[in-house]
Amino acid sequence: MGQPDVLGGTRKEARMTSSMRYQSDTPLAPAPPIARNPGRGMDMLHLRGHARIAIAAFFLLLITAQAIAQWWMVAQNRPYESWDEIATFNSASVVTGPTVGRTYRYGSVDTFLQVLGIALYDSFDPEGPAYPHLRYSNNIPQSWNDPFLPFREKTWSSAMDYNYFRGVDDHQPIFLSRYLHLVFLWLVALTICWALFRTYEGSSVPLLSMFFLLWCGPDIWVSGSRSLPNGINAALAFGVVAFALSYCDRGHRALLLGSVACLALGLNFKIDMAFLAPAPAIAILFLALRRGVGAVPRDAIAAIAVFSAVLVGTSPGFFVDPVQTVLVHFPGHFPRLARHNAPDFQDNVTNLLQFIGYNITFPVLWLEILGVIGVLLAIGMLQALAWRVQDSLTAVILLAAFLVLVLWAALILEFPVVYDRYWFNGMAALCAALGMGILVMYRTGGRWRSFAGALVSAALLHSTAHAMVETGLGLRTMHSNAQLNGFDPADHRNLAELTAIGLVQQGRFPPVVLVDQHSYIDLRLLRSHGLDPRYVNLQTLDSAIAGVGPGPHLLIFARGTYEDNPDFIFLNWKDDWPTGLKQRFDQYQKRLLSLPVLRRFPGPPQNVLSPEPVDAGNDLFVSVIRSN
Repeated sequence: MGQPDVLGGTRKEARMTSSMRYQSDTPLAPAPPIARNPGRGMDMLHLRGHARIAIAAFFLLLITAQAIAQWWMVAQNRPYESWDEIATFNSASVVTGPTVGRTYRYGSVDTFLQVLGIALYDSFDPEGPAYPHLRYSNNIPQSWNDPFLPFREKTWSSAMDYNYFRGVDDHQPIFLSRYLHLVFLWLVALTICWALFRTYEGSSVPLLSMFFLLWCGPDIWVSGSRSLPNGINAALAFGVVAFALSYCDRGHRALLLGSVACLALGLNFKIDMAFLAPAPAIAILFLALRRGVGAVPRDAIAAIAVFSAVLVGTSPGFFVDPVQTVLVHFPGHFPRLARHNAPDFQDNVTNLLQFIGYNITFPVLWLEILGVIGVLLAIGMLQALAWRVQDSLTAVILLAAFLVLVLWAALILEFPVVYDRYWFNGMAALCAALGMGILVMYRTGGRWRSFAGALVSAALLHSTAHAMVETGLGLRTMHSNAQLNGFDPADHRNLAELTAIGLVQQGRFPPVVLVDQHSYIDLRLLRSHGLDPRYVNLQTLDSAIAGVGPGPHLLIFARGTYEDNPDFIFLNWKDDWPTGLKQRFDQYQKRLLSLPVLRRFPGPPQNVLSPEPVDAGNDLFVSVIRSN
């Protein structure tokens, strides 16, 4: 037996000539001999049982290690959510009635996972059914004391709607949804990797290595531990392109069906998966040109049937109201070129290069030049391979890589602001194309085979560097949160609540604690320690004090402001409060700041009208208030 090489075969097998072909790997149709391609006959490395198990176990171990670190990262910043997680949570709370289609939401599967998180919270969490829950926004005074406002028609002038109501008394359903999203991501990742391994056996190592490289990209890795569809869609996007290219190569109908199933499922997570719809269509066209038009109708019909079944089956709204379901997915208010200008274009290009450099070119430090080199090397490598191999499959791989650039160019030109998550699907498609390109290199033989081994080794080493950094981040998050019952110990809101808990447990104050509603403070930590927190706002402070009786009580609040930010275009709050309301808030803040302070956690003031997530370092006070 020879020594195993990096792609799962043996050196003895690597020296076999192109005339030696496995019987079970015979091409589907006679193909003309391809010049200057001595390794083309070695389509797949057939492995013995122990080698097959070793490769499968190796990649399973890599993905599992990263998944465990992601599991620890779910509790990052707990109990406060990231940007769009509040929108998915609030939208999932309104799934029926006349207001259900008023705000844009992600796909039906993403909404279902959040609905499931809410159902688990309401049914099994000790805090879920025990308290009435409130979702509100400082921008909408009607919402402060009306938990049913999101189910009514919009009567306020502010651009803010119920999906960005940042005030929530208990964020636990969002974190339950994070776990559900992460489990779904694991299932998708393992299914895709197992299917590719079953198709190519030892030759699947380049594809699996590029998937692991994608999985370990810092932005994509963090996104996987959030209650958002972007990380899942990145994995599905890899499946769309990898299965489509594998169908071009192997001709197995199941691979085409896997591609369209990933596409349909991805569309019901987030609609930007539509950009990859050409991938299975190009694969069908390619095989029709290669084998004849009459060879693919059954495959095409089966693909349409599977795509339709998955798309409609995972979006029950199609059965109830297909028009509304389409309108929710295509809201029709995407930015246009008219809003685009030269600085936006430059910022978008810079953002893309930094994203590539940070996620795929260098493990810790990102540099724009590395992003440029990474893209140019990837596309240039595939172009050189196409010239060298002169194979139609390589041309399709090259086309897939160029389609990624077209996709990114469309985003750069179309959107005034492009966030990192917008690049995920393109990065996944590029990784799938590169994985297939490396596989073709290996087949080509000669120096290309050595180059393929070097690329796989570099990808695995690079991924491991990312994995070590990310595992350390997950461990730090787990250990630090363990100090505060799973909550973020660096968040001033949590520290203020912990101070109040200690004072009540010492017997110095009654368990009824007043909490300023405008500060967007989560009440779960107080409730879990037996306290009775009650929201107060500028309209209810006096009545709340009268309701808790005489004697000193604790009051937790953040110093607040409502300054306008003209550079903040999204949901700008400039005119949300009239002058009279601003004056009343100033008086309310002055009254709170005049109270005796027991503990202060200094920091910048909270902008109470901003739709952004709360700042963990805001200026928090634990004060004493009396009924008189």
